[in-house]
Amino acid sequence: MNNPYSREPVWLLNPQFGKIDYNVYVQNTNKKTLYNILWSPANNDTCIVGFNTPAELSKLHPEFAAHSKFYSDYDFFRSKDLGNYRLVPEFPGSKAPSALPADISLLLKRPKKDVPFVGAYPLN
Repeated sequence: MNNPYSREPVWLLNPQFGKIDYNVYVQNTNKKTLYNILWSPANNDTCIVGFNTPAELSKLHPEFAAHSKFYSDYDFFRSKDLGNYRLVPEFPGSKAPSALPADISLLLKRPKKDVPFVGAYPLN
């Protein structure tokens, strides 16, 4: 008897977005347990492939992560123990701001000549 809930997997043929870039990835190699980037679709049994650096992703898909940065073994927050998650000024990634994409700036109602910054999209 056929199980009506059993189906063949549906394979993704294309990425779910057209661009991902200008990100900063930091990894503590002493505590490495997961990949920094999980990518799908991939041509394997799980349809997922893991990457440690944006350069590895860019090698497989040159249109993604060409300008992203990777830093290994940096303490980049002022104090995780005290909940102070501001970046330390010495962290090289703190000097790599980028402008928001125009469509994101419009969505967040940011000024047209907004100052580039490091971090997630601002909400204020």
